[in-house]
Amino acid sequence: GYTLTIDMNGMCMTSVSVIVPVYNTEVGLLQKCFDSLSAQSLDSAEFVVVDDGSNQGTADDCDRLAACDSRFKVIHQQNQGLAGARNTGLAAATGDYIVFVDSDDYIVGDSCLADVLDHMRSHDLDLVLHKIDARSNKNEFDISKGQGNDDVCLSIITQNDCYGNLYLGSAWSKMFRRSFLRDHGIEFDPRLRRTQDRLFMLVVFSNDPAYEIIDYVGYHYNVDNMDSLTHKYNPKNTDYLSLYMSEVQRFTDSFYAGDERFVKASKVLKASIFYQICSLDFFHPLNANSEGSKFRSYKSFVRGYVTTPGLLGTYSPTRIKRMLGFFPDHHLHLLSYVLLKAAFHVFYRGRQ
Repeated sequence: GYTLTIDMNGMCMTSVSVIVPVYNTEVGLLQKCFDSLSAQSLDSAEFVVVDDGSNQGTADDCDRLAACDSRFKVIHQQNQGLAGARNTGLAAATGDYIVFVDSDDYIVGDSCLADVLDHMRSHDLDLVLHKIDARSNKNEFDISKGQGNDDVCLSIITQNDCYGNLYLGSAWSKMFRRSFLRDHGIEFDPRLRRTQDRLFMLVVFSNDPAYEIIDYVGYHYNVDNMDSLTHKYNPKNTDYLSLYMSEVQRFTDSFYAGDERFVKASKVLKASIFYQICSLDFFHPLNANSEGSKFRSYKSFVRGYVTTPGLLGTYSPTRIKRMLGFFPDHHLHLLSYVLLKAAFHVFYRGRQ
């Protein structure tokens, strides 16, 4: 069991606030998420569910599933996006520590919150990062090397922040001290509907938190949910990703101006964003625009993007224009291959 924290008035104090943003989540996934929270042995936890303008069915599911456990509280609001929903949860949270859980994921085991909280308190930390139960094909993060905050920020900027079953750039699979976030004014950028986690974590690490990475598996990330924001088509993805790139550039200019490591990292990010925009917008299978329309949008985007200083230095605007004019509409995918190959040439060169 876990001993409750009691204040001088005999009231139970909230130790951990778990923030769960929900937007039209399939009921089976939502129930699995809520069940994993209800199973937690930490009686002093609270589960702040933010229904971010879901359809009536999902809104009702939130109320029904939360009714079984008094630790739940459900907030219904108009749609503000994942960042806005998390900020609503932060504003409503009363716990000393914060955990973020996506509504299509779940917490592993029944003592995760208690175990991570115990480590946070016993080591007086602002942040704990733990592992998930799904692995990537990348190498393990070598904790023994003692990477500093700069190294972590470089990994996040280059989007090389996934090591085995440890994700550095996500808000989930972590526990934060709420006062650390509050005192540094850290919240999610509501303008971003993608990559908001990475920008959030960059700001966290730039404020020099006392943190540890622990060898503990406590989170399940649903990599197969094709309805998640990671996979959905949104015609504004180009705007969101471009804004993210601009914000990261502003971040590096503020904290690491003139640092050659971060200059190279920015080039890597630009090449990566180029690929993501192509795959999530112009060539997304759910993009219903005609091939001709997609091709024209793609040409306009590339003409502006390749003039970005330091991105495709060996591919002049004149050369790109000739390439664009050479390919007819029905060779759109061949054109994308040529340009993506050029981008990844710079991507790997920038990391050498």
